[in-house]
Order: sequence, then C-alpha cells, then structure tokens
Amino acid sequence: MPHLSDLPHRHPFRFVFGEVEEDRIEVLLTPAGPWARGGAFPQFFALEILGQATALLMASRAPAEAEALRQPGYLAGVTDLVLHRQIGTEERFQVRAELERAFGALVKVRASLSSGTTLVAEAQLLLAVGGIG
Repeated sequence: MPHLSDLPHRHPFRFVFGEVEEDRIEVLLTPAGPWARGGAFPQFFALEILGQATALLMASRAPAEAEALRQPGYLAGVTDLVLHRQIGTEERFQVRAELERAFGALVKVRASLSSGTTLVAEAQLLLAVGGIG
C-alpha cells in the first residue's frame, strides 16, 4: 500500500496529509502553511492537491502483480480543470478519483476535490505512474 512518504513532495509543498481510505483520501489544510494568505489558499493549489492525492489513490488500486504501478506517479497533463470556489484554511477535503483509461505507465483519471458535499474543483489528469527512470 502506498504511503505519503512515497510522494516526491516535502514540506511546504506537500498538501496531502491523510491516508488512503478505500475510494478517497482525506486532505486537511491548515493556516500554519506559508501559502495561506488572508484565510485562503491560492485557488490553483486545488490542482496540486488533486495531483498528489490522485497519484496515491491510483497507486493503492494497482494490482499486486503490477508492482511498477503501485508507486505514486507524476502529473503529466491536465484537461477540463474547473475551479468552483476558493480554498479556505482549516478545511477538510476529500479527493476521489476514477480511472478512465490506462496505457502502459500512463493513466487518465477523472478527479474531484470536495469539502463536505460541496464540489471545490474537478479535472481530468494524466499521470505517469511507476516513477521516472
């Protein structure tokens, strides 16, 4: 099972601090981070949160026999990004991701970021999984 330490990001660039729970990962943003200004995060951070969380979600779902796919991937492309609202500090988010297609080490995923029942952001992401090398 992939772990947060598998992400290539470190503080202050890691925004995912929760563990994978079946079909989602929990994300908690705090005002202690250097990015929070005026009680909100820059809106485009939603994309980075989606990328980090989706990489862990996809790695957690890879079949046991596909060891290379069980490592978190890297964001390789974004389409259809919709940012519905500002991201506040001290909010708890859930990221969900559905695999749309896979071709070798590339996976296309539809991902969403929600706070409670409110959709915050959504996008189609292309991930290069299994690491670089």
